[in-house]
Amino acid sequence: MEHLTKAQIDKAIRLLNMRPDSKLESHLNACVHCGLCADSCMYYRSMKNDEFIPAYKVELVASLYRRYCTLTGRFLPFLVHAKELDDQMAAKMIDSLFGACTMCGRCVKHCSIGVDIAYIVHFGRRMLATMGLVPKSLQQTVDTALRTGNNMGITTEEFVDTIE
Repeated sequence: MEHLTKAQIDKAIRLLNMRPDSKLESHLNACVHCGLCADSCMYYRSMKNDEFIPAYKVELVASLYRRYCTLTGRFLPFLVHAKELDDQMAAKMIDSLFGACTMCGRCVKHCSIGVDIAYIVHFGRRMLATMGLVPKSLQQTVDTALRTGNNMGITTEEFVDTIE
């Protein structure tokens, strides 16, 4: 991954600050990191790595929210565990939000207080997409689907031939 530019970071921060409602804030602030979501995640169950716990993914986005959208985070980030959006944070977000989450929603069903973890992961993905940091293989699949109407790039003739 190349170094983030100021323009990329500014785009993501602008998106973080342009919340149309309080849903993101509510869910980011509601997560108490109890870990009940862990056993519902297929990535965590198979790897047993704390970075695969859905609450960890929430914390990635929440730490940026605290850093750029709260007074304490702006002036005393160490007090609220607020993190900078830098190359290292972007790499962690790409790995966790794109590479270790199918957004199946099982973690949401197991959250005792109803944090919409999939919504938060989706928002983090939007931040990454705004910065142009969608993994290339995923972006190629999307581009193919937009260009041809299906994710595999199969022409109508090939599809009909396969069906016959």
